[in-house]
Amino acid sequence: MSITVPIAGDERRRMYLLTTLTFVTGMVDGVGFVGLDHVFGGTATGNILILGMALGGGADLPIVGPLAALVTFSLGAMVAGMLLRGHPGRDWVGTITAILVVNAVVLAGLAGLLAITQERFVSTVQVTVSSVTALVMGAQAVIARRMAVAEMNTIVITLSLVAWVGESLVRPGTGIWNRRIVVVLVLFLGALVGVALMRVHIGVPMALAAALVMTIAVIGHRTLKTGPGAHVRRWIS
Repeated sequence: MSITVPIAGDERRRMYLLTTLTFVTGMVDGVGFVGLDHVFGGTATGNILILGMALGGGADLPIVGPLAALVTFSLGAMVAGMLLRGHPGRDWVGTITAILVVNAVVLAGLAGLLAITQERFVSTVQVTVSSVTALVMGAQAVIARRMAVAEMNTIVITLSLVAWVGESLVRPGTGIWNRRIVVVLVLFLGALVGVALMRVHIGVPMALAAALVMTIAVIGHRTLKTGPGAHVRRWIS
């Protein structure tokens, strides 16, 4: 009997692509929180907290934006899950490429919308942009979960931080610099870069996010898509 085993290079590529997706999440979350009325486009946890605080009487906290983002994030995740349910496992399939290409086009469209508005936002524009961003990021979260790499939790960053502090720092031989802390730092850098680029224009980080997602789609499709030569085959008795 034979089993198909991903080659070592595939795992490295997965790690790099997941790291880039995490950077994109940091960027869109920074843009959403600072520029789109405190709404997280890529982190559902943040919207749940803001919504709870707003409903509890927190001053100047939005309700509609976080609620809409939660709904669309869930919808994006559900649609991606339905599209990928016929392709179990961790293999890169054409459907993943298609989802990411569509996401990149949508993010580019949002960047264009932000450029047209010239930062003269009304609430409907803010809610529309943040909600559509969350839709895209919900789909990407499903892809990130499917592509999961050992010791690199890109969905719940808190787990990566806890694992680094509670295990890597206290267990001999585990090392301080590893994937766990890398993913935390990359999310931080994404938010930093996203907000910094807003000084040029709020559409700039969205355009960069679109370009990065499209790059991930192309690289993943060319190097990880299931096909001849993509895997090695190991024979077992």
